[in-house]
Amino acid sequence: MSSEALFSSSLVDLADHHRELRENVGRLVGKFGRRYYQEAVANDRQPTELWRELGAAGFLGVHIPEAYGGGGGGLSELNIAIEETAAQGCPLLSMVIASIVAPIIARFGADELKADWLPGIAAGTKKMSFADHGTQCRLNTHRVSTTAENRGQGYVLNGAKYWTSGIGPS
Repeated sequence: MSSEALFSSSLVDLADHHRELRENVGRLVGKFGRRYYQEAVANDRQPTELWRELGAAGFLGVHIPEAYGGGGGGLSELNIAIEETAAQGCPLLSMVIASIVAPIIARFGADELKADWLPGIAAGTKKMSFADHGTQCRLNTHRVSTTAENRGQGYVLNGAKYWTSGIGPS
């Protein structure tokens, strides 16, 4: 077997801690495994036990700032956790949704929003959903035509919902 690096691109982050993170996520999720996940899906049940352990171990919040209960890493760390969870037979869509939502809240959210949501996302006690609106966009969120109009006392939504994540089993 060659001792050459697997990747030679500067786009691939090969930080020293990534191997350890992958091993630790794999060890935790491996205790549950493919059969656990398949049974949860077949029985229309959330894989709650796995989700709780991932949160308690800090793997759901590896990309969330430490000030909000996360690990202070970035999307590389979260993607490693997502990849290894799937590789162990438990592809959790809710982890992918967290990769979309939490960084937006962390960067652009008001302090109150950050304090309310980020610790819960990191701990696994709060989950996010992602809704794709507009039947013509077909999951291409750049073509969304649904609008929200502020009418002073609240918003009026106009459009059609096509798809929402995080409703059924993760």
